[in-house]
Amino acid sequence: MSAFLFLLYLQLKPTNSYPMKTKLLTFIAISTIFCVNMNAQITVNNYNVAAIGDMIKQANDTLPASSIVAGAPGTNLTWNFSALHDHTTDTLVFEVPGWPPYANPFPSANLAAVQGGVNENFLSNTSTGLLSLGAIGMFGTAQVTETNTPASMMAKWPSTYGTNYTNNYITTAKFAYAGTGYDSIKIKNTYKGTSNIDAWGSMQTPLGTFPAIRQYQKQSEIDSLWIHSTAAHSWIFAQASPRGTITYTWWTNSPSAGFPLVTLSTDSASGSTNASWLLATPSSSGILELSNNQGISVYPNPAGDVLNIQSVSNEGGILSVMDMTGRIVMNAELLMNETTTINTSDLNKGMYFLTITAKDGKRTTRKFSIVK
Repeated sequence: MSAFLFLLYLQLKPTNSYPMKTKLLTFIAISTIFCVNMNAQITVNNYNVAAIGDMIKQANDTLPASSIVAGAPGTNLTWNFSALHDHTTDTLVFEVPGWPPYANPFPSANLAAVQGGVNENFLSNTSTGLLSLGAIGMFGTAQVTETNTPASMMAKWPSTYGTNYTNNYITTAKFAYAGTGYDSIKIKNTYKGTSNIDAWGSMQTPLGTFPAIRQYQKQSEIDSLWIHSTAAHSWIFAQASPRGTITYTWWTNSPSAGFPLVTLSTDSASGSTNASWLLATPSSSGILELSNNQGISVYPNPAGDVLNIQSVSNEGGILSVMDMTGRIVMNAELLMNETTTINTSDLNKGMYFLTITAKDGKRTTRKFSIVK
């Protein structure tokens, strides 16, 4: 696989290898009664997952200390992961599925998780389970949609000690990419996995100590690459590679939680282990606010051949224009403390959404019209 295709594959990994995985918890002072509950088995349900409007911070430890090990299954266990480090940090924003700039290609989704303001993962969280339906992201200027068939089950509700299920699905992503003899690329990943809540006890992280259950997941994967031949006008198999993953996930039912406390994932091919953990308490993302006091001016509105976006932000960001059908018709960089001018002469008359995504993941959306 070429360097480009390898990087492309890494960007298009399924949502369950993204870090759309965690939400921060607050350690509250514990009363005597709560201390007793810390040593009791807990049950995690769909209402223990983050809701629309939440923003969480996830820390990633790329070289976990020798003390960070999953250990054996069992009951009333204690895990001390206070030695976890924050090598990198991700921001995860939970929002309404199909919030601009992306339309919602998954009608059954009732929750979306946006990572880094770019990749949007579509979820279905009901009383029976948390499902990953697929994702949308940008590769260069191209919008790529990834679909899980059937949906991948991230967790089964209610989850308690002994809860188990199988998780077999196929992830497919297709997009235009011109090369010698081909015009498109397809990445197809086939997964076969099992999940079991094999332990419960008390989890200690740099954030605090929490009651937890542990989810053990074993997954085999075959990654395949296909190219669309311009001569044969069909998909031609290029190559495939097998791999496997062992993942341990610690969930809690703490009222201030929204996603796992810690996730340890080991790749069978490389043998490397990565740890993701909750870094800070959840906060409001502000994604539902379409206010006019964000320091952004859009003019003229209605617009003709040009549209000006003036921002007083010192961070800049990315702006996207979406038509009323949900199709993204334009992407551009928002200049810092300057006026950004975009050419709208090629747009048809009608209504559009302009969405500005800041570097911290917050979004501001404005509606404007084009007249000819």
